[in-house]
Amino acid sequence: MNISVRELKSRLSAYLARARQGETLVITARRKPLAQLGPLSAAEVSGIAGVQWNRGKPKRFLESQGKARLKGEPAAKAVLEDR
Repeated sequence: MNISVRELKSRLSAYLARARQGETLVITARRKPLAQLGPLSAAEVSGIAGVQWNRGKPKRFLESQGKARLKGEPAAKAVLEDR
């Protein structure tokens, strides 16, 4: 079954229920196929089940790496010299 992005957005719950029942839906944008929505295989479900979320917001990359340490003159000194 083909459905437009607009239709999918307006009735997402109904289409997810259909996918859960085994139906595969083709999502179209301007009448051209864009994506496919359908049920997951047993292997895909078991792979997703292994993923865990420990709650909370993810840390930014730099926060998780600690503060950056740079060698050389401070940038403020270079700016003052340039003025």
